[in-house]
Amino acid sequence: MRQQVMLVATVLLLCGCSGPQQEVRAVAQEFIRAGDNADWPRATATFTRVARAKAQGSVLSSKQKNHIVEFGKVTIDGENASIDLKDKRGGKATLLLRKEDNQWRIWGGRIYPENVPYKSITLNFEKPELLPE
Repeated sequence: MRQQVMLVATVLLLCGCSGPQQEVRAVAQEFIRAGDNADWPRATATFTRVARAKAQGSVLSSKQKNHIVEFGKVTIDGENASIDLKDKRGGKATLLLRKEDNQWRIWGGRIYPENVPYKSITLNFEKPELLPE
């Protein structure tokens, strides 16, 4: 029996099968890689339909790398998910995702600025009119 379990586990690993947490992590990594290369079409391909339709290229207009060094905790709550990010300077952010057509898509993010009177700022990419200037 143990050999059968090990065989199934090995086959699943070799197939590249993944669970929801790995899927969320993969979407986040794709978004960050695209942003690091100022590849706006590739970055917005990770967005929900509404966020993609309302996206403005100026967000990734420069080739300034995010320098994300850590893809942290993934939290899944039904059809919603988040993944914590950390950059090399210690800055923190969270990407917010939702299931759309059975795939995880980014709808927004949360940043945690230092030295401000509030803990975080939520950025809703589906409602860019609400984004801070």
